Amino acid sequence: MYYLPLSFVLYQQGDENIVFSNDLSAVNDPTEIVSPHKLFPIYPNPTNNIITVAYRLAQNTDVDISLFDESGKITKQILKTRNHAPGEHSFKQNVQDLPVGQYVLVLKTKEGQYSQKFSVLR
Repeated sequence: MYYLPLSFVLYQQGDENIVFSNDLSAVNDPTEIVSPHKLFPIYPNPTNNIITVAYRLAQNTDVDISLFDESGKITKQILKTRNHAPGEHSFKQNVQDLPVGQYVLVLKTKEGQYSQKFSVLR
């Protein structure tokens, strides 16, 4: 028995420029094809006092980092429009003053927005 799922998407302008290739030897991380930057998972998660945030930038860019609560309300502005060099960056953030709950850390660059969820427990 064979299982052959078929799916399709409708044509959109620009599809004629798609190139299909089986040569993926130069691709180490498939997510790098889609996004030039990466926000790594926050740890420890869940936490009760301090989180470690790590991210990688592909090029020199401005970075904003904010914390949002479950309702989408901004809780804390961690970093406001600061230029960062390419490479890996990390920092520790004290979240002891936040109430118990779920939060989203959002890293914004001119190329896109990246987010990670974490929980604060006591």
